[in-house]
Amino acid sequence: MNAPRVAVGGIAQETNSFTGIPTTMADFVGRGGEYTVGGDVVTEHRGVNSIVGGFLDDLEGVGATVLPLMHARACPGGPLDRPTYEALRDDLLARLEALGDGYDAVLLALHGAMVAEGYDDPEGDLLVRVRAMAGDRPVGVVLDLHANVTPEIVAEADVLVAFKTYPHVDMAACGRTAAAATRRAVVEGRTSVASAFVPLPMMLPSIRMRTIDPDGPMTRVEALAAERMAAAPELVEVGIYGGFPYADVPFDRACVVVNSRGGAEHAQAVAEEVASAFWASRREFLATLESAPAAVERALRAERHPVVLADVADNPGSGGTGDTPTLLRLLVDRDADRTFVGILFDPESVDAAFAAGEGARATFALGGKVNPHHGDPVVVEARVERLSDGQYTCVGPMMHGKRESLGRSALLRVGNVLVGISEGRASVNDPAMLAMLGVDVADFRVLALKVKGHFRAAFGPLVADVIDAEAPGASMTDFSGLPYRQRATPAFPLEPDTSWRP
Repeated sequence: MNAPRVAVGGIAQETNSFTGIPTTMADFVGRGGEYTVGGDVVTEHRGVNSIVGGFLDDLEGVGATVLPLMHARACPGGPLDRPTYEALRDDLLARLEALGDGYDAVLLALHGAMVAEGYDDPEGDLLVRVRAMAGDRPVGVVLDLHANVTPEIVAEADVLVAFKTYPHVDMAACGRTAAAATRRAVVEGRTSVASAFVPLPMMLPSIRMRTIDPDGPMTRVEALAAERMAAAPELVEVGIYGGFPYADVPFDRACVVVNSRGGAEHAQAVAEEVASAFWASRREFLATLESAPAAVERALRAERHPVVLADVADNPGSGGTGDTPTLLRLLVDRDADRTFVGILFDPESVDAAFAAGEGARATFALGGKVNPHHGDPVVVEARVERLSDGQYTCVGPMMHGKRESLGRSALLRVGNVLVGISEGRASVNDPAMLAMLGVDVADFRVLALKVKGHFRAAFGPLVADVIDAEAPGASMTDFSGLPYRQRATPAFPLEPDTSWRP
């Protein structure tokens, strides 16, 4: 069968249990999210560097029939409320059920670190239900590199593909890989692919997982996986998952998953070899970042510009609130020229800016509204420089070509400092987000951005330096103080003497 009929869909959100912002249906259907159904899934993702875009590249390239279900995505944040998760799940399942026997396989774009009220493992729950409907039809899944993979996910997905890059610039490529392997399983049968799952007792910060670092630990482990793939054509996938330690679940830890047509023993041997290399490098993933005041001072002294101050603990892409005020307060106090801070999640201040209008001056209490223990709002007199509807199209490698919206947004001037604020919450991973506010990266000495790793894919060629600053936030690099209730134990580095062997 060269041109199968393939159902395509997905639900994706990365959950930070400590962010203080519940994720509701408004986060999927509103600003910063996506909830597309039927043919709109194809329209939104064709030609886009997304997982679904990769599914479409492969399937349409061979003349397969694409049967779009629904695709939902929200900015990382707190756990989904139960009605939201169940409504999304049930919508996807109803659309799959409506196909009857009119499909040959299923492809799903998930994340792997989603948590919902009443569901520690929503993706596992979804896949169990999809499998009950699909029967012996192959199910292919793509997960984020930062997934907390469970036995249920591995058991129900015949093909399980992980991102290989961080920043995630290979989303479409992973979609193509999963689609091609799933098509092949339609012909050969789902039992032709064996899986091996090796969990590792370690919870790692993502700051050192960047694969753009030539000698970084994740770069080396991914290189080993690629070597094994190249040497053994029977390997379908060697997936390395760093995990997401901000999800308070019993399985928040790293792992390796291998799919092989060479049988279960072959899959297990490769998984254990790669897992051993991953474990051996565990200490290299740990990091101590500069304090916010020290990072600000270094950025302002820099001789080459522009410099990005990365507010990593409040990165919305890790579930940060996007409104912590520490860097804003420090830079406003210094009043350095050619400085930008943003984009802060602050709907209240956006309302005030739109009420005042462009060119007006008003008093704003910026940031510090979601979790006041991370810092009080910064009260300032500011001029409204620009108002925007928040619409933009990604120009960087991640999600290239995808149309996005932050909702209403505004650019404020506080002395010499420009501040971007928006109704929506998102990491500043693409220069188009700043351009919609009239901000050109090249015009600034210092840009304090709500980012961690992904932004480097697009901003790396545009800036002279990046300084990671440790300020209060929901995704601090040192997560040892978080009030976990049910995390995996023991786990390195929280239990530093934790041991493991295959």
